[in-house]
Amino acid sequence: MSFPSGPRAWLVLPGIILCLTSWARLVAAGEGPAAGPPRVEAPPRVTLGSLKGPDGKQVCLAAPPGGVSVLIFYSPECPISNGYSPTLRTLRKGFEGKPVTWVGICVDPDLSDEEVQAHARDFDLPFPIARDPDGALARKLGATISPEAFVIDAKGTLRYHGRIDDQFASRRVRNAHPSGNDLKEAVEAVLAGKAVRVPHVPAVGCPIPQPKPPSEPAGRGPRRQDQAAVPKAAASSSVFDLPNHLLMIGQNLVTRGTASPQVLERGTFNRNPGADG
Repeated sequence: MSFPSGPRAWLVLPGIILCLTSWARLVAAGEGPAAGPPRVEAPPRVTLGSLKGPDGKQVCLAAPPGGVSVLIFYSPECPISNGYSPTLRTLRKGFEGKPVTWVGICVDPDLSDEEVQAHARDFDLPFPIARDPDGALARKLGATISPEAFVIDAKGTLRYHGRIDDQFASRRVRNAHPSGNDLKEAVEAVLAGKAVRVPHVPAVGCPIPQPKPPSEPAGRGPRRQDQAAVPKAAASSSVFDLPNHLLMIGQNLVTRGTASPQVLERGTFNRNPGADG
């Protein structure tokens, strides 16, 4: 290969220098021909300790030896999260007798401990409850949605995080024919010593509430008369199909006596559409 000489060399030389510089940057970034096969990132590891529950006791989050820990981030004020209570009861029952730690992580910073306990009783949540009012654990694991599940093995390796299943295509769109059981399949894979087929599937639900600034007091204090308590889920109800603010309006109307409870009940998704008449 010959290079031009004389005055033409000054026209070609800048182009050659630019090509060599670009090639060197690609190699340094791992994108050039000398980069070799792409590196596979190892799953992140986390250290799980304990969190305080609404009863004042510490709740252990770590997995038992050879087992797995399942953390469910949820908000009592998220209708989709509330609608998953029956699904979670079924899931936990299916793993009875196996080394699985189940913990519900309440991320709502505004509710009092008494309200969190009352909600857990009303919705028959099938696991111990721990509180994360300042969002420290949520930020550590990357939780942003209620409900969102995290599966962590006994070594502290995050094996799965995301949706519980595919009941919802989006926040207010329910799948007509759900078939995926992402959380169940992830737990089964970890217990069997296998890799999780899909380690992350985006969760569908409500954004996790942000904690109040340090200057504002935690908890709501006494509830005003025009504020209704968190409604108890009906056995056949699964998810609210309207925005949260409409639910709150309906609750206030029922409390003030200007609307019947039946109006509010229609705001929940009924598994038997013909039952409402």
